[in-house]
Amino acid sequence: MDGQVAELADAHGSGPCGRKALGVQVPPCPRFLAVLLAVLTASAAIVRAQEPLQYPPPPEEPNARQKAAQPPPINLDKAMLEATSADVIERRQGASDLGWLRVKAASGTLVGMLLNDPDSSVRQAAAVSLAMVGARSAAPELIKALQDKDKAVRLSSIESLGILKAASAVGDLIKLLEGPDPAAARASAMALGLIGSPKAAGTLKAALQNHDADVRVEAAVALGRLGDASGLPAARMLLTSAKASWVRMQAAYAISLAGTPNDLGLLGTAILAEKDPAVRRAIRQAQKTLQAKTATSAP
Repeated sequence: MDGQVAELADAHGSGPCGRKALGVQVPPCPRFLAVLLAVLTASAAIVRAQEPLQYPPPPEEPNARQKAAQPPPINLDKAMLEATSADVIERRQGASDLGWLRVKAASGTLVGMLLNDPDSSVRQAAAVSLAMVGARSAAPELIKALQDKDKAVRLSSIESLGILKAASAVGDLIKLLEGPDPAAARASAMALGLIGSPKAAGTLKAALQNHDADVRVEAAVALGRLGDASGLPAARMLLTSAKASWVRMQAAYAISLAGTPNDLGLLGTAILAEKDPAVRRAIRQAQKTLQAKTATSAP
């Protein structure tokens, strides 16, 4: 059949009605085109019939792509080696990896990086990792890092002190909450709430009047963690009026910590009025938490 197609093509040139052979341009010959199309169609059908059946490839192993995309496991020896590298990027990666490994034995290395590394991004990574490994013994060094010249290092140290529940840092965090830097005040309010020291209650109540909404909402959350309902009025107002989505989410959380049964209606109304899907989810979660609490405390 393929030979017949070739013969037809040779007889008529490379175009219909022998345009190549004659060397002149003439309109296409409909009859020839119909014959050629029929031959080509029949030839293709025979070729397909002679080909072996094509089976679909076997299904992939479940999660094979996900497994292939996962990074290799972190190696402690490699992380320690990177932490002492002359390359800044490697040192930063080493500090981060030591945190992910959750090895408390790495605390000494991380403390040295926090206090002595010339690069601020390495010092910041070390501050974060000290919290990840649960290095409560590093509280004095983290308190010292509150004086670091780099703001990111200072903020990460504040947050790590809160995560480690470092009671020895309460006095320093209260000073930062009362200070002029809103970012430091917000982080300090959060840390004080995590530490849970009643000594901070007065300063947290005063922070409810702060001009910065982030500080006010974190103070309300911290008071809620202490079992103090003083932050509820501020949280209720922020839930319905704050422009930042994050503030509205935190306000809902504060209400879930210290709210009353009457706040269930407020949360329900806020869900209907909220346009941000993430905030709606946060408010629904706060509503469920508060419902569970009120059901448990009901006589």
